Amino acid sequence: AYAIDRDAIIKGLLRGYAVPAKSILSPGIPEWPSDKDFTRKPDLEKAKALVKELGLEGREIVMRTSSGRYPNDRETALAIGAQLQKAGLNIKVRPEEWGVFFEDLKNHKMSPVYLSGQGNVWLDPYPQIEAFHTAKGLLSAWSDPKVDELLAKSNEVPADQRSAVFGQILERLHETAAAVPLYAQQILYGVRSGVEWKPRPDEQILAFEMKKK
Repeated sequence: AYAIDRDAIIKGLLRGYAVPAKSILSPGIPEWPSDKDFTRKPDLEKAKALVKELGLEGREIVMRTSSGRYPNDRETALAIGAQLQKAGLNIKVRPEEWGVFFEDLKNHKMSPVYLSGQGNVWLDPYPQIEAFHTAKGLLSAWSDPKVDELLAKSNEVPADQRSAVFGQILERLHETAAAVPLYAQQILYGVRSGVEWKPRPDEQILAFEMKKK
């Protein structure tokens, strides 16, 4: 996490068409402390020290990524791999066809490090965290009893306390570096003057939400 410089990737590779993410959850999703930053600032020296402390210098680590599933997914993974190399890790980036990548992720056969997108069509933190970050999650490569316990608790507390519980889960994911939030990509579908439309957090494009100026 300390080795990854998101701003360099956004500015260079993505030409500025992305916004740094403060969390795995979008600010448009309700019921979580979206004003907090659950990321780490790049610190290459600290990253090098951690790699050395953990005895990972030169150890080969496979980093898998889909290729062509998301804009610049392969290129982003290669850029991150190069940044991790500078910290002393021997990263081997393996781009793959989406179907192969998705099947292994779904069957819990994923590599220790991988690049993947996350989305939230439910407009609720629970399903996204359950799918990607619990022991039995459909697309989870992570297992932490504390996260599972807190997620179950989010269904037991009064509605006005859910946000605090989801905040605890995000703090736990941050503390354990289970996920490194990167960016929300700005995808250009088309450009035309005279049309008013605001993108949705769930990525749906609904014509009735558009209007002429």
